[in-house]
Amino acid sequence: MLCLLTEYYTAKLHSLENGPLEEVARGCFIRIPKGFHNIREGVRFQLTLGNCLELLRLARKNSVPELLKAIYTLISDNYLNVLKNSAIYSQLTGLEREKILQLRMRGKLSLCIIEAQSIFGLNKNISQSEDMSQDQPKVQLYSLDMESNQWKQVTNIPEEACLKGCSICSMHNYLFMAGGIQKTKNGLLCSNKLFCYNPLTDIWTQLTPMNQARSQLKLVPLDGYLYAIGGECLQTMERYDPRSNKWTFVASLPKGSFAVAHEAAACGGEIYISGGHLFYRLLKYNPARNLWEECPFNASKGRSCDMVAVGHILYRFDMHKDSAVHIFKYNTTAKVWSEYTTTFPNSKVPFRCAVLDGTIYCLNRETTARFSLEEEKAMFESAMFSKVPTKGIGFPCPVVLSLQGSLSQTSV
Repeated sequence: MLCLLTEYYTAKLHSLENGPLEEVARGCFIRIPKGFHNIREGVRFQLTLGNCLELLRLARKNSVPELLKAIYTLISDNYLNVLKNSAIYSQLTGLEREKILQLRMRGKLSLCIIEAQSIFGLNKNISQSEDMSQDQPKVQLYSLDMESNQWKQVTNIPEEACLKGCSICSMHNYLFMAGGIQKTKNGLLCSNKLFCYNPLTDIWTQLTPMNQARSQLKLVPLDGYLYAIGGECLQTMERYDPRSNKWTFVASLPKGSFAVAHEAAACGGEIYISGGHLFYRLLKYNPARNLWEECPFNASKGRSCDMVAVGHILYRFDMHKDSAVHIFKYNTTAKVWSEYTTTFPNSKVPFRCAVLDGTIYCLNRETTARFSLEEEKAMFESAMFSKVPTKGIGFPCPVVLSLQGSLSQTSV
């Protein structure tokens, strides 16, 4: 194994003009050029998951904070790979694990969008043009720079990923895409594929596929797991464990309920689903008991746009043709519904939502607005952001990621 023995700046070493010394152990070493005055900068290109564990022990023993930070950054950048590697992850203390997760969120939280496609929202002309065109423009992940009010390209979406009927979410500052409908030689089929994008390394990875192919599912993160809920004609739910890189079936939905075109959100350590074919019902999943429960109904009669959680409150948005929006607020602690009505600004097109820094952002192809509920008065504040850069064949699906800046694209 590649090994580094180096001394950090101490009172004695401060007197040396050339800074940190190059040391050799067991015939193997990492070279720290004399010009580097920062150990972390000098070794960050030479650290690997293969040598980081021995270097971690060394850095702890000799109290080398710069080397420790370099190792934590490496582990943080490759967090999912480390989770699957018990030899490394088991050697980390609880405080180190927290620090590594905090490092994954370094950078700036950004509102990002992918132009997903509804399996119902495409007309025949668009479908024909898709089939006839051999050179389709690549679908992008974009982020909104709120200071310059500009949408910027982050990465290309892999061609293997399905954008019709898929579901996306973020967890541990990774973007996940699951399911959807894919074109095959035998026609259109549901997909069980799971893709993952790491914004800190700009790398796409295809992970273990779901046990069951799904379209119109919901992918929800909770306590370090991913839950794939429902889908066309499905009552099942399965859970992805990043540590084992495996999917496991958990409790199915209650009999008589099909989660299709539904909305879902994690809140207070539990998962809630509503809308779509569930209509006005609200179902709650308790992972500790592996059990679904029926919650108090709401009075919804409209088409659900989205449902998000802020603190212990759920917000379900239903939009009508006249652009009137009914907001159903559910207090998960008091188990009480409240209802509000307002108008979505400058658009009659259904929207999707994302929560950034405790604020709900609602957007479609035409408008991006902030939702506020102050003094029991609901309203959408038109933020006057630039229109999302979509191709017009789908709808922008928002997700929040912490980005460090522009990186070169790495293929799947």
